[in-house]
Amino acid sequence: MAAARLATRQKGARRSGAVLALLDKTGHSFRARVGSTWALVAHAPVLHRVERYRREVTSIVVLTAPLRPGERPHLVARHIEGSVHGSDVVAFLRYLYRRLGGRPVWLVWNWLQAYRAADVKRFLQQHLQDFRVHFLPSYSPDLNPEEQCNASVKKALLNALPENIEELRRQARREFRRLQHCPATLRAYFAHAGLSLNSTSCSSLGRRPPGSSREWRELPEGLRGPRRDRRR
Repeated sequence: MAAARLATRQKGARRSGAVLALLDKTGHSFRARVGSTWALVAHAPVLHRVERYRREVTSIVVLTAPLRPGERPHLVARHIEGSVHGSDVVAFLRYLYRRLGGRPVWLVWNWLQAYRAADVKRFLQQHLQDFRVHFLPSYSPDLNPEEQCNASVKKALLNALPENIEELRRQARREFRRLQHCPATLRAYFAHAGLSLNSTSCSSLGRRPPGSSREWRELPEGLRGPRRDRRR
């Protein structure tokens, strides 16, 4: 039932001119992420990581779904120092709304506490015409194609040795910008998540994977907190 209702909402988003935006965040730190590389024969490659920096850069990223003929997926990202808080999410939503030309945005995200912070709920209540929120099921990162963007960037940053926090931010920004210019790759991420994209139907965006009991859930009126089934 929930899958069928969400399928109807995806079609409604297309008809109303709204943008379906899948949002997630990922972190980048100074911890060494080692990958295969080249070196001279009999000379093992050595990475000298920066020990004095314990801070990190967090990227808040949105991948938009191309629901209409001729549309292409877009990647929008902002990079902040430290962890994500509600105020950072609000600032990103304002930025996203401007980047998308003032079109209504239908957000799909997980149950991260920062997305359910009081200032985020207040902002969404004040902009009901601009934003509509759907929650992913718990424990289901595989359903969000934006997760593949994060994985691609982390792979590109293997063996990276930033000297300071600004260089770490530049490296993350560079890799996400590279992905912005790869629409075929972004489309493939939707296929990887089991979500088909075509110009005639968006119902697969609300469909559960075969053999799965997980469902997408919409944020109810009033932006109440989630009811979660705890796994033991």
